[in-house]
Amino acid sequence: MSLTMILMPVSGLLFLGLVILNVFTWRQQPTPYQGSRTSFSAVIVNWLFYLFGVYLLLPTVIADFLFTFIWIILLLGAGFWTIREFRNNRCFALLLGTLTVFSTLFVILLHGIAQM
Repeated sequence: MSLTMILMPVSGLLFLGLVILNVFTWRQQPTPYQGSRTSFSAVIVNWLFYLFGVYLLLPTVIADFLFTFIWIILLLGAGFWTIREFRNNRCFALLLGTLTVFSTLFVILLHGIAQM
């Protein structure tokens, strides 16, 4: 078994567990900041754009530039809001931080494969 086959289900279960934890503790925690919710939604929408092949509709040079630029800006913003949200709502900050870390690792892996 490869490392990817082991880490993907584990990371998926961790992310799903954090989502379930957020749903059950939603009433006891203070509301997340608007910027945190916005960056979380933007990262999810960008994942959906990537998974459904929206970037494939554009020419290669433009799609590569947009994909890289948007991911970097979104991940920097999500990292900033994760740190800021950690003081307010730790449960949501863990969810946003986990998504940010997985997205960052994905982008680094994707660029590593593309440079081969």
